Amino acid sequence: MIRTLNWRPGRILLVATVGLAAAAVPVSPAFASVTSASAYVWAYSPSTPSYTIPVVDSGPTWMRYLHAANDGNGPITITRTAVGRYRVSFGGLGAVMPSSGTAHVAPYGSTPNLCTVVSWVRAGEDLRITVSCFDPDGAPADTSFVANFVALSGIGDDVWPYSYLWADQPAAADYAPNWLYRYDTTGAASRVVRDGVGTYRAYLPSSTDETTLTYYQTSAYSTEPVACATVGYLGDGWVRVLCRDAAGVLVDSRFSLSYTPNTLLVRVAPTYQLRVRATAVYAAVAWVSESSTSHLVTASRRGVGDYEVYLPEIGSDIGHAVVHSSASSGRVCSVKGWIHEGPDEWIQVRCVNHLGVSADSSFFAAFTW
Repeated sequence: MIRTLNWRPGRILLVATVGLAAAAVPVSPAFASVTSASAYVWAYSPSTPSYTIPVVDSGPTWMRYLHAANDGNGPITITRTAVGRYRVSFGGLGAVMPSSGTAHVAPYGSTPNLCTVVSWVRAGEDLRITVSCFDPDGAPADTSFVANFVALSGIGDDVWPYSYLWADQPAAADYAPNWLYRYDTTGAASRVVRDGVGTYRAYLPSSTDETTLTYYQTSAYSTEPVACATVGYLGDGWVRVLCRDAAGVLVDSRFSLSYTPNTLLVRVAPTYQLRVRATAVYAAVAWVSESSTSHLVTASRRGVGDYEVYLPEIGSDIGHAVVHSSASSGRVCSVKGWIHEGPDEWIQVRCVNHLGVSADSSFFAAFTW
């Protein structure tokens, strides 16, 4: 069913780490009416022709999946249509989407590969996302990945900021993205400006009060091996996006971009989000839960391009981790894995350069459950 978000759950939060400096953002309730539908998936079997994500529990109006979610409450199926090419189908989601939404993808595992969004489309009552993955040479390659989707409708000053767009005119000098595939809680229009080959400025109205990068998902929208990243906050709601090909060269590309300081998928569920600087050996941030209990989130650099993010007291066997590089030098970061032990969760991250060699990178990471 379509959900109307009339409240902001106290445990959804922002975590931002920059080097060793960190700050917690207190969360307070507010009221508004924003309608949303969302889904996510861990595609864990890259060479299997077709498989359906297991349902681990269900009720009359809901389903609980293995490391996946679907507001359509239907089957989640991944079909391998060619080497490195996949179709993800979220059953029933197309029937409850309040708008056309946006999609993101990131590689999963100890892989140097990259993945792109090829398309997302309503197919009857389902939503289908097509994904392509490539090795460092740019050849199609079977790859595990994580993907997510969100669609929103409605505006209001008293909801958490959220903004997304589909930059569909890679050679245009200055334009407003397709209104069918953009959203902002302020109701204002986003913009994209091309400053050079593969070099863009994107305006997300909801982020005008930011003073630094908080949390952004950026995915190349392409059938070619391209990686796009949000690499800097320019002020007044503008961010810098760079797109590079498999050789690390700047290249014009379409891309999807999402901003939110609080919740990955606008789900009524907690979300941890943070940004980690590339060479920080140890970064920490305290956050406050709805019971005002302080917790310590840490990000540790274990080696070149190898990181571990520790999230206390959210151990979950159904959650979803997302990682995106925020480096301007052309890096690809993947979720190497996530594990829970007792009440706690760890996200393991690997980042590589365009040659597929481990390299330090700043990155965005989030976990929702």
